[in-house]
This record gives sequence, C-alpha cells and structure tokens, in this order.
Amino acid sequence: MWYIGDIEIVEKNHVLVVLMFVSTVLALIVLGLRFYTRGVIVRQIGLDDWFMALAMLVSIGGVFAAMFKIKAGLGREITDLKTLGPFLHALFAEIATYNFAQTFYKLSIALQCQRLFSTSGCRKIVWLVIAWIAVCGIMGVAASMFYCYPVAKAWDLSLEGRCIDKNTVYYVCAGFNLLNDHILLALPFPFLVKLQIARKHRVVLCSVFSAGLIVTIVSEVRLKALYVNLHDALPHQAISGIEICMWSHLEVDLAIICGSIPALKAFFSQVILGHEHSPTPIAEVGSKRRAPRQSDEEEIIGEDVEKGYGLEPLEIRVQQSVEVSIVQESAKNGNGDDAESEMDLVLPPRKSSRTWQRNLTVVGGSNGVVEVRREGRV
Repeated sequence: MWYIGDIEIVEKNHVLVVLMFVSTVLALIVLGLRFYTRGVIVRQIGLDDWFMALAMLVSIGGVFAAMFKIKAGLGREITDLKTLGPFLHALFAEIATYNFAQTFYKLSIALQCQRLFSTSGCRKIVWLVIAWIAVCGIMGVAASMFYCYPVAKAWDLSLEGRCIDKNTVYYVCAGFNLLNDHILLALPFPFLVKLQIARKHRVVLCSVFSAGLIVTIVSEVRLKALYVNLHDALPHQAISGIEICMWSHLEVDLAIICGSIPALKAFFSQVILGHEHSPTPIAEVGSKRRAPRQSDEEEIIGEDVEKGYGLEPLEIRVQQSVEVSIVQESAKNGNGDDAESEMDLVLPPRKSSRTWQRNLTVVGGSNGVVEVRREGRV
C-alpha cells in the first residue's frame, strides 16, 4: 500500500501514478528546454510556445484532479452515493482539464507549422486548420462542462434538473480530438514532399514530424478504453476508469514532448553539437586577406615605370582571383534567429558565390614605352 500525503494508493493505481508522474516530469523538462532554446539561444518566444505552456499548466491541473479522484475511490468499487459524488466531481474536473489541454497543444502545433511553412498557400491552409481546431476546442470544452443543467447535477445526482446523454458527449469529444490528431499529423507532409531537397534530408524531416504518430496511437487506445468504461456498470466504472485516466494523461504529456521536438533544433545544434550561435546570419568569406585595391596596383606600376624598369624588354603578369561565398550561418550551424532556425527544418542550406578575377599585363617594349592591358572577368 502506497501513500502520497493522506491519499491511499491501492495496488491497482500503482502503474497509473508512476506513469502519470514520470510523463509529467518528462514533459516539464522538454518544455523547459523549449523555453530555454527560444528565450536564451534564439531569443524569440512565439505564440506557439505559450500555448504549449498553457497545455502543460492544465495538464498539471489534471494530475491534481486525478489524485482527488484516487482519494475519492478510483480503483475500488463505489456503492455509496456519498462517495460517488466526490468521485464524479473529480472526474468532471479531470475531463475539463483534458479537453483544455487538447485544445492548447493542438493550437501550439498548428501555429508552429504556420511559422515553418511560409508560402501564402501553406499559410492559408494552416490558418484554416487553426480556426477549425479553435472551434472544436471551444465546443468540446463547453460540451464537457455544461451537459447538465444546473452544472452541479453532473456530480450531485440528487439535484433537480436535466442532463443530455453523457456517453454521447464523451464519444463526440473523443471523436473530434482523434480527427484533429490525424489532421495535424498529415498537415506538414504535402508541403514536405514538394521540397527540392536531398532524399536523406526529406527522410529526416518526415521522421521529425512523424513523432506525432505516437500521440495518435495513444489517442486511439484511449478511445477503446473509453468505450469499455462507459459500458461498464456504474459502481465498477471507478475500476475500469483507471485505464482511461492513464491514457488521457499519457496522451497529453506525449503531445507536449513530441510537439516540442522541432523547437529544440537550436538547442541540439549549440549545446549538443557545440556549434557557436550568432543571433543573425553572417557572411563567410573564402579569403581573410584584403584584396589589393586597383589604385594600389596602378601606383606600384607607375612607380616602376618612373624608375626606368620599363626600358628593358619585360613582361609582368599579375593575376588575382578572389572567391566570395555568402553562407547563411543559421543554415550551416543551426543557429540564427528563431524563424531561420526553424526554417532549416524544411529548407536546405543556401549558398551564393561570386568569383572576381582581374589580369594585369605589363609589357615592356622598346623606346621606353610601356603598355598596360587590363582584363576583367566576373
């Protein structure tokens, strides 16, 4: 028998409690790394980060609701109406936090896609997805909180009032959440396949965005657990509800972790790989020595002529070739500002180069006449 404070943890709840706390701590660590990356390394925290933070905050609230549910009898059959009331009250709070967290992390992922894919066509599609998720989220939260009138009748069965079918509400909310999981999972791939990049880069990008498949699988498993729980007898729902409670918390925490992976690129580049960070792109020049100016060379040639070196037959050929390469540092080292750092996920490194060459030919002839010919090529 375990105890957390004054809460008795029966054996059936041991796996739930361990997974719930471990997944929450891992999600907190990843979210902390995300804010460190955005706030310290790239110095630009976006709206998608704040929505993910809200999802984490609500998820922690769901942990407290789950602990109150354990205290009220989760894992044991409930036959006493006085005990059933507090259990249903904690369940009501847990479902509300779950739907809030679902909405927040989905909006965060969609907003992150909006930052990554900057073409006008992509942005229009992503904004439509964001609007759809927001509408579904508002409807889901409202339906899960106001399916009874008065609201307190959801946990106090002795009150006068009426409720719509609770099972229908839960199924509809779970169905829309699962649908939106599939939409978010498929959203980046039509844009990724059109990128003109090497095959290995495309494979890496698809692997990063495929991490959301784990969340979708967990969501489907949760839907099955929901079906089992809702078709169980009311006193026994406190036992079959363990599984759905576990999958609900695991789904949200995994979504926070997987949804934060693309935002950690600059962290892995600087901290793990040791690349130096520059807040803005810089130019890299192939040669660090200053190329001689044209006036300098004319001065040298004129000095030689004045000293009479041109009286003897001679031929001097001076050839200079300077190659200047401009490389986007953020694409090379994984640094740069936030938008460019994330854009490296979907765009190959950009490089432009220009070669400048000038040939100076000095030909010494008879009678002290010097002929100077310049040849330039770009």
